[in-house]
Amino acid sequence: MYAPGTYQEVPRPHAVGYERFPGPDATSDDPRSGEPVDATRLNPSFGGAAGGR
Repeated sequence: MYAPGTYQEVPRPHAVGYERFPGPDATSDDPRSGEPVDATRLNPSFGGAAGGR
């Protein structure tokens, strides 16, 4: 089992997650999403007890 604490790296092999955020001209009617951003690396401590510790 792997509990990362506040370490952002993910041991390989692993899946990669992407997120698309609203672009600069986005509105609620036309989100105009920007380019996909690799969102795999994050600090899991934001989840508190659910973050693995």
